Amino acid sequence: MVIPRKAVSAATACAAAVGMLLLSPAPASAEVSPGDYRIAFEKNDAEVVPYGGSTARTDIRVWPADHVGMQWDVSYAGHSSGMASYEIRNLRSGLCMQPKNGNTTANQRIEQTTCSHRNEQRWHVSDVGNGAQQIIPVKNTQLGVTLENPAWNGSFLKLGYHNPSNPDFRWRFNRI
Repeated sequence: MVIPRKAVSAATACAAAVGMLLLSPAPASAEVSPGDYRIAFEKNDAEVVPYGGSTARTDIRVWPADHVGMQWDVSYAGHSSGMASYEIRNLRSGLCMQPKNGNTTANQRIEQTTCSHRNEQRWHVSDVGNGAQQIIPVKNTQLGVTLENPAWNGSFLKLGYHNPSNPDFRWRFNRI
C-alpha cells in the first residue's frame, strides 16, 4: 500500500505540533488557591493584621514588622460573577474579613468579625500580573481593598475604586 506524500507530511506536522505542546511548560500563574497566607501590601511589604487583637469588629491594618495574627486562611466560597470567590479568615482569631458593618461602599474600612458565610465576607482575588493580586468584594466589584494612607506602613485597610494598574491596590499572598 502506498501512502500519498501529502498525507505523510500532514501526519508528521501534526505529530510534531502535539509533541511541542506536550513538552511546553505550563504558563506561570499568580492565581491564589485555598490555603494559609500572609498578605502583604506590595508597595511597602507591610502585612495585614487586626489592629490591637483578636476580637470581633476589630479594624484591620498593615504593619511593617512581624506581629501575632498576620496569618490568614483563604478558602474557596463558590463562584460569583463568573469568578471564584473566597472567604479570608484570620488564623489566630478565627474571624473573617469584611467591609465595616458589611457595607460595601467606597472609603469603608475593613474589619474582622464572626464568620457568617454571607456575601459581605466573600472576596474575588484577582491576578493583576507580576505575582500581585487585587482583593475585590463580591458585593461591589467596582471596589477593591487599599490603604487609607498608602504611604504609611501602619495604615488601615479600606475600600476604594480599583484599577488593575494602580499600585495602591496590589497585594501579595505569601503562602505559609
